[in-house]
Amino acid sequence: MLKRHSRTLAQGTHHSLPHCCSSLGGCRYAHTAGHTFTPRSAASHVADKRATPKVAAETIAALLELQESTYLGDRSGLSRSWPPEHAMDAVQLARFLEGHRLCLLATTSPRGEPQIRPVRFTVDGHAFWIVSGPSERVRNLAQNPHGSLAVLEGEGPTHRFLLAEGALVTHSSASHHLRRLWRTRHGGDPGSFATAWLELTPSRLFTYHP
Repeated sequence: MLKRHSRTLAQGTHHSLPHCCSSLGGCRYAHTAGHTFTPRSAASHVADKRATPKVAAETIAALLELQESTYLGDRSGLSRSWPPEHAMDAVQLARFLEGHRLCLLATTSPRGEPQIRPVRFTVDGHAFWIVSGPSERVRNLAQNPHGSLAVLEGEGPTHRFLLAEGALVTHSSASHHLRRLWRTRHGGDPGSFATAWLELTPSRLFTYHP
């Protein structure tokens, strides 16, 4: 079972805690009282005015629930590389996702070759969303509708990491709600470029925080 610790939020934290972190039994993940998040660099944080949009507490709660079930059911050995005691908690995960808008998306070509591309993303509920024009990844998904998404920061023992794996559904359009999330996160609507909206609903989610 994952470590269970009561937690005290750092003064000035503005995230609403999901149920897993607000129950009297404490959160299912290890936490550090008074945790302070350090941006990638002060200069990039100040210069990037789009770093402020928040990820909804309901989305973080859904991802944490998936993360717990992933660790409890893992038979792949990945939990040895990214042990549950270093899994992100609610505040860490929210700030990590809010601080990154690019990810690496891996799909498989019809010939069975892996193809990895940097793409922009947003997250809503259980799903990660990627906008695409006509591309190899869309053709790949027509043959094999599965993929992996990775978000990384740093190197060595201080790196942070998120890995989501699962089915990808290709949509020809997006709801007004999703387009609004995209505009808030990326500073504009993708417009005519967006011929496909890719919805990754992960069946597994791993994170790492030192």
